[in-house]
Amino acid sequence: RKKLQTTKESLIESKRKVAQQLKTQQKLHEESADSSKNEVVSMNREKALEEKKRRDLIIQRKEEERRLKEQQMHEETLKKIRHEEEKRAEAEKIISALENEEKELIERLKKTQEMQV
Repeated sequence: RKKLQTTKESLIESKRKVAQQLKTQQKLHEESADSSKNEVVSMNREKALEEKKRRDLIIQRKEEERRLKEQQMHEETLKKIRHEEEKRAEAEKIISALENEEKELIERLKKTQEMQV
């Protein structure tokens, strides 16, 4: 009977040790899983930050392109305005010269008419 009791206690102790080992292994496995999960979360966070930086750079580049295009359009408009002003100034010179020539011709005509009289 004592032998049976000792064997029974020995079995119970073995079961406890196995249960304790299983608990320890499960705990290690959970810690490892948590660590892996944290690494994945960290990697995902890094990827998200990289993607955000990439998107921000794309947006920045597009904004710079838009500004450059606006600046070019503004410069082209200014060139057209200057060209029109130059043409207008040239036309005004020609008109002024023609008006002066007309005055001279009128004066000559008057003098010619006066001489004929």
